[in-house]
Order: sequence, then C-alpha cells, then structure tokens
Amino acid sequence: MSPLALAWIGIRRRALSASLAVLALAAVLAMTDALVRALQQEGDGASLAPPTHDVLIGPKSGGLGLLRSAARLDAPPVDVLPRALAHNIEELFDVRHATTLHVIGRVDRWLVAGTDDAWLHRPPDQRPPRIVEGRWLRGEEEAVVGVHAAAALGVGPGDTLSVRSAPTVEETRAAARRDPGAARDFRWVPVPEPFAPRPERALHAQRLSIVGIADHAGDPGDDLILIHHDTAYIHHHLREAAGVARETGNEGAFSLMWVTLDDPERLPALRELIDRRSVADIIDLHDAQAELAALASDAAAGARRLVHGGFALAALAVLLLLHLRYEALRPRLVVLRALGYGRRALWSTLALEAALLVLLALALSAPLRLLLEAAAPLVSTPGPWIPGPQLASVAALALLPGLLILALRLALLDVRDALTGV
Repeated sequence: MSPLALAWIGIRRRALSASLAVLALAAVLAMTDALVRALQQEGDGASLAPPTHDVLIGPKSGGLGLLRSAARLDAPPVDVLPRALAHNIEELFDVRHATTLHVIGRVDRWLVAGTDDAWLHRPPDQRPPRIVEGRWLRGEEEAVVGVHAAAALGVGPGDTLSVRSAPTVEETRAAARRDPGAARDFRWVPVPEPFAPRPERALHAQRLSIVGIADHAGDPGDDLILIHHDTAYIHHHLREAAGVARETGNEGAFSLMWVTLDDPERLPALRELIDRRSVADIIDLHDAQAELAALASDAAAGARRLVHGGFALAALAVLLLLHLRYEALRPRLVVLRALGYGRRALWSTLALEAALLVLLALALSAPLRLLLEAAAPLVSTPGPWIPGPQLASVAALALLPGLLILALRLALLDVRDALTGV
C-alpha cells in the first residue's frame, strides 16, 4: 500500500482530531486573510498618491482625522462649514482650482454628496472624473453615480433614487447638548447607522433622476452619489430648521474643500485665515503625506507582528495536539514496522498526512472567509480569496513541524523496543 493511501487511512481513523485540527487552522487562515486584506486596504487609503491639491479645509476633527475623511470618504465629517468661507477663499487668494463636497446622507452604504461643476472640470494633473455613461449634472433633481456605487446598486442613466434626509446620531446628540429641553421634544429616534433614515421620520424625501455614471479611476469618488450643491443645501437647511445642524447662512454649506493656489507663498496667509475660525481646520497635504505614510507603516508593522504571533500560537496548539496523540499513534507505527514498512515509508506517510491536513485547511478557509464577510462586512474586505504564498507557507508551518518531528521520533523506534507495553 502506498504512503499516500496509508496517510488517508490514518486521517480517516482519527477523523475527530484531524477535523478539529483542520477546522482550527482554516479559521485562523480565514481570519488572518481578512486581517491582511484590511491592512492592505488601510495602507492603500493611508499611502496617498502625490497630492493633487495644496491644502484640505474642513470642520475641526483633529488633523489626520480630516485627512482620512478626505482620502477614504467612508467616514466624512459630521459637521459642516458655511459656503461663504469657500467664496471668501476664492476671492481673497489666487486660487488655481477649488473643489467642495457637501455630504448629506447615504443610500445603503454609498454617500450622497453635493458638488458643482468644479468637481468635473479639474485640471488634468488633478485626476478629473470621466463620464462613461450619460452626462454631468444640470438640474437640482439629478444625480451622477460613481462606477462602484452604480454597479452595487444596479442603476444607470434613466433610473431614479429615493433620498431621505433625517438627523444623524451625532446631530441628535449635539441638539441634546445645546438645548436638553428641546431635545426632549425631538421626535426623531437616533438610528444605529449614521445617515440611515426612517421614512416616517424623514425631514425631506426626494426622488433623484440618475443622468450619468462617473469613473474616478479608482479614486474614492467612485463610491459617491453626486448631486447639485443647491439640492444638498435643501436637506441641510431642513436640518438647520430642526435644530440639529449648524447654521451656515443662505449661501449653503460644505463638508470638505480642496484648494490649489497659484502662488504657494500665500499658504501661510490662508492658514492664518482658517486658524482664526474655531470651527475650521486646514491641512497642508504635502506635509501630511509623509506623516500619514509613517503612521501607516508603524501600524502595518504592529499588525504583522500580531498576525505572526497568532500563527505561532496556532502552531503551538497543533504541536501540543499531535504530541498528546503520541501514545495513540505509537501502536499504529509499530504495526506498520512489523508489516515490513521501513523508516522512509513511515516518514513519507506522516509527511503526506500533514500535507493533506494543510490542503484541507486551505480549501475550507475559502468558504469560512465568505461566511466571515457576510457576518462582519466591516472587518473583512471584498474580493476573491486566493491564498498567497506567505499564507500557504505559514499554514504549512503550523502542521508540518509537529508531524515531521513526530515522524522522526516514531521512525527511529526499534520494533522490539516499541512493542514494550503495547
């Protein structure tokens, strides 16, 4: 009988312990794969491309928090700034290009944000979006959807989206802090997901006609649903009237503003203007680039150590399991030696048994990762699961050393000595 057949028979005879080892290793692989992908995604968001603008302006959020909001657009600032500030900047400084974004809510998990023609007509060196279907915004009841959001929602030009404006959790808490008495009369119940409205409590409901699909070439703008600035302000104005949003005047509001100056020497003056406002923050994108990259590198190094530590613990657990099974395996090896199998055959049998367990764990980790994505979409990241060489090699290291050491100990046994006590 071949060593492969003997290995398979050995796995089947110890099905329970083998199944537990395979399941444990597969779970470690699936969770580690999700962690590695999340780290890669964080690195992609943190390791920004060379800045296409000079500065970023937005509500106070602790500097790098504002930068992350702009880089990823998955956790935008809750507060807003008056659009009059953007107009003053454009009038007082030699602005080569300025782009604003006013986030008002979500459709499912896709952000809805108001903007204007400046978003589309960026200079070529600032990666302007490309309209791949339909056209750009013209009216107040229209929307242009990023390619990722359009694919996920299954929409295109000619379809409609329903947008409902409702107070966010943060807005409700802020209203309670400002006026506890008014907050008691506030009939909207905070919902678990920020920007997730309940239709019966919506401040304003609107149907938007999709007129175009925009390709931002991998930029976070591909995840946006873009509407006209005036439409966004309608929703914001109703929040103002309800007392849950900052009053910004009649000119509108914005969440984020990217600015490029013709004269970089005017940056200190612009920073001084923003710093005089207690509610606004400004970030020099060129300086922040290096700082964010350093932070991302430190975080990735720490996470890698965590991953390696997890695999080391998994390997230790498997080694312990195998050596606890030593006495159970010993009679089997004795019988095989008595039947004429040499040390090489025993070594091959146990090595193949280890390899089979590793392959089974790798195969099982794929559906486990799919279950992990369904159960915890915020932890795992989308994409096909393909075990990389590093994961596969570490998976092998979790089982092979224990089985090979065990094989060596058993293969060196003399049959007569091994039969003692059997």
